[in-house]
Amino acid sequence: MGLVLPDLDALDPKTKTALEDVLAAIQVWAGKVDGLGKWIDVAHSNGFYSSSAGSWTVGVRDQRVFQYSVLQDLMLLRVHIVDSTTASMGNQLFVQMPDGWRCRDNQYLGQCYWTDGTTYGIGTVLGTLDSGGRKLNIVRDVLASSTNWPNATDSFNLGFNLQIPVMLA
Repeated sequence: MGLVLPDLDALDPKTKTALEDVLAAIQVWAGKVDGLGKWIDVAHSNGFYSSSAGSWTVGVRDQRVFQYSVLQDLMLLRVHIVDSTTASMGNQLFVQMPDGWRCRDNQYLGQCYWTDGTTYGIGTVLGTLDSGGRKLNIVRDVLASSTNWPNATDSFNLGFNLQIPVMLA
């Protein structure tokens, strides 16, 4: 059974405008994600990963999981990187938001785990409106945010599962 809509012309102008806005928003969301609540795999791109200094190289095989699902204005994002390479690192890593989505606010989003093969740690993921809200900022140590990420050849792992308030670009 499909959605039954009232006769829009029979509604008062204010209600009609509000209903048309809701229907337009539903069409945008439906066109942006292939079914709300469905997990969408994000294809690898070198442009998704960067750092404040040095380089963070994430190859196609290093990106084990990069997927998201959107429920209303909340994105569930899962990222799992294995055996990437870091060199001459700064104190921040950046992960691009997928498919034109943006963080809604500057805010703390959660924690990530990381290892360079010998050291294990818990980092912090921040939503930021820098770069138009399109990048997540990841710091190694929230209490010492100037601490640089380790250098690692084919052994740097990073992962997180987050709930991110989002908006369309």
